[in-house]
Amino acid sequence: MLFAFLAIGSADTTEKSTSQPGSTTGESQQNTNTAPEPPKEITYTPVTANVLCSEYKSNEIAADKKFKDQYLEVTGIVKSIDSDFTDMPVVHIKCGGEYDFISVDCHFESKDEAATLEKDKTIVIQGRSSGEVMGNPQINTCKIKK
Repeated sequence: MLFAFLAIGSADTTEKSTSQPGSTTGESQQNTNTAPEPPKEITYTPVTANVLCSEYKSNEIAADKKFKDQYLEVTGIVKSIDSDFTDMPVVHIKCGGEYDFISVDCHFESKDEAATLEKDKTIVIQGRSSGEVMGNPQINTCKIKK
């Protein structure tokens, strides 16, 4: 009798599957009839480096609400071209006077693009704001506006 119970119990543990022609058991079906979505066009909000720095200096919380996670087009003068701790280019755009320590920090993904820049030249960059660090507004995935 114990043998019959084990035989009946094990009979129900077999996997029942229904599969579509051309598919293998366990694969999920995906609709391949839809075309991939085209990339969404990004709209950049224009702002000068001086305005961006001024708003963060005045009220970081309000500036974050206005700028953080937004795509910005920042115009200003190149203060310096450096590398960050991962050896990726960071372009610092001047805010305020010559001896002001605050700058907009633009993090580039392309060393070649950053290598074309010159100190004290006007630049227009596009990228996504990530707030500020130590008073410096941060812009990521930067590229030079052509």
